[in-house]
Amino acid sequence: MSRSARWKEERIRERIYLEQVKQKHTEMLPNSAGLNGANSPGGTPVLFLRQTFGRRSPNRWKKNQLLWNILRVALLAVWVALCVRVYLAQFGIH
Repeated sequence: MSRSARWKEERIRERIYLEQVKQKHTEMLPNSAGLNGANSPGGTPVLFLRQTFGRRSPNRWKKNQLLWNILRVALLAVWVALCVRVYLAQFGIH
């Protein structure tokens, strides 16, 4: 599955979950009060739950991806250097 397809699927699941949470808490509120500033049964503001659920910093992902790519290139360079050294050693060149 491609990254964009996986990303879309996660966003759809997040929206479905948020709608379920919104519906559940709206039903619990007296007189159909809105969600602005309303608290969930656990005491956490619903708006806070909605803003923070499932959010990851995109910069963190890019940073980790960059580090892994650098590591891959470094390991490839070490492997190539080792192969060249073994190849040259066959001819007595050190």
